[in-house]
Amino acid sequence: MNISYDNYRFNDIATIFSIFSDVTRLRILTVLLSGAKNVKTICDTLGLKQSTCSHQLKILKQANIIKSERRGQHIFYFINNKYIKKIFDFGYLLTEKL
Repeated sequence: MNISYDNYRFNDIATIFSIFSDVTRLRILTVLLSGAKNVKTICDTLGLKQSTCSHQLKILKQANIIKSERRGQHIFYFINNKYIKKIFDFGYLLTEKL
């Protein structure tokens, strides 16, 4: 695949890389790779304060990496992009070579 790199997309690329530069966001995404979760489940799984978790979820949602949906009284978050798993896999491959 030959990709043409357009200057106008560099800001978007930088935004994506900045999302992946935070360990807490990476940990949250790892939890969400297995399916939709509510905030309490994410917090309990990772040992995070709810305020920390909610802040990072907001950033991920604004970047259109995740989406949310209400199920009864709870809001569930899920990965919105099929390439997130591939980015994780690629990151692991890169770090094996370092």
